[in-house]
Amino acid sequence: MTDHQSALKLIQQLEWEKAAPDGSTFEVRRSLSEVINQLAFEGFANPSKAVLDLLADGQLRAVGLYHWESARLEHFSGEGSGVIPQSRWQKIRQIQQSKYRFLKVSFVILDFEGEQPFVWDWQRDHVTYATVSEGLHFTALEYEEDYFYASEIEIQRPEVATTSNSGSKNTGGRPRVYEWERAVAAVALSWGNTNWEPTKPADVAERLLEWFSKNGQEPANAAVKPYAKMLFEEIQAVKD
Repeated sequence: MTDHQSALKLIQQLEWEKAAPDGSTFEVRRSLSEVINQLAFEGFANPSKAVLDLLADGQLRAVGLYHWESARLEHFSGEGSGVIPQSRWQKIRQIQQSKYRFLKVSFVILDFEGEQPFVWDWQRDHVTYATVSEGLHFTALEYEEDYFYASEIEIQRPEVATTSNSGSKNTGGRPRVYEWERAVAAVALSWGNTNWEPTKPADVAERLLEWFSKNGQEPANAAVKPYAKMLFEEIQAVKD
C-alpha cells in the first residue's frame, strides 16, 4: 500500500457523521487543516502533500468559498461557494512542485495591483495562485492570465470503494448520508431573504437540488420530494 493509499484509508476512517437530537444522523465535513494535522499526528512525513495529491487525483473532494479570474482573449470571472474543481487542485500541485512557486506574478490584463504570490496556506484553510503565460507577449492569442483564491476549505467525506464477488466496483460502507437539515435551512432562508416565491413543491425541490449540487452531493429526486413538499407546506402556512 502506497503512502497516498494509506492516507486515504485513514481519512476514510475519520468520523464523518454526527447524531442529531432526534436520533437521526447527518454528514459533516472536516477542515483542510484538521485533516492534514490528523495525518501528521498519525506519523505521515508530508501530510499536506498527501492531501494535495489526493485532491489533484480526484480521490478527495473539497468545498470552500472561492473567487477566480481568467483572461485569454476575453475576461472571465466568478465567485461563490461549493465544490472546488479537480482541475484547480491539479494546477495548485503543478505550481507547488515548480521551482517558480516563490516568484510573484504581475498581471497586465487582469485588474490587480502589485504582484500576486502563490500561497498554499493549509493551516488557515486557504490557497491562492496566480499564473501568466511565460515567454509570450500579452497580445499573443495563446497568452493567458489566471487567478484563483479559495478560503474556508473543507474536505468532504471520501467514498469507500469495495469489490463485489462479481468483480464490479461499488461504494461500500454505510449508506451515504445527505445534509438535509442544512439544505432545508438554506432554502428556507432563501425564501425569507429574497424575492423568490415557490408556487409548487417542485420549485422547492429544484432549489434543494441546486444546494446539494453546489455542495457536491447528489441525492435522488425521489428522496428530495418529501422534504420539498414539507418545506413548501410550511412556507404556505407562514404566508397564510
